[in-house]
Amino acid sequence: GWDDHNRSKRTMSRDFAVNYLNSCAKNAILFTNGDNDTFPLWYAQEIEKIRTDVKIVNTSLFMTDWYIDQMKTKTYESDPLPISFTHGQYVGDKLDYVVHIPKVESRWDIKDFLTFIKNPNG
Repeated sequence: GWDDHNRSKRTMSRDFAVNYLNSCAKNAILFTNGDNDTFPLWYAQEIEKIRTDVKIVNTSLFMTDWYIDQMKTKTYESDPLPISFTHGQYVGDKLDYVVHIPKVESRWDIKDFLTFIKNPNG
């Protein structure tokens, strides 16, 4: 109720969030980058129950093991992310960096690359 802090008539963030959610295909995954774009989306889903089938993934939080664990669970109506890493493979500082020393110049299939990252002994 503070007159200089009243945001009740300022709905731009909420409106953008609703528009973003409504522009997504059914059961989409929406990647965000930080607080300002994520919190309005969370508000729209949590409070207004808008497009709860869309999975919101905050890439800034995706580097933490607890958030990866959350992404592996169902949220509202959205399915868990199909993350193939086990908790033990990413917990703590296990995947702070990955070193690849190429022995041949070739492209990797993404499944082979993920297998490489999961295998700490090469």
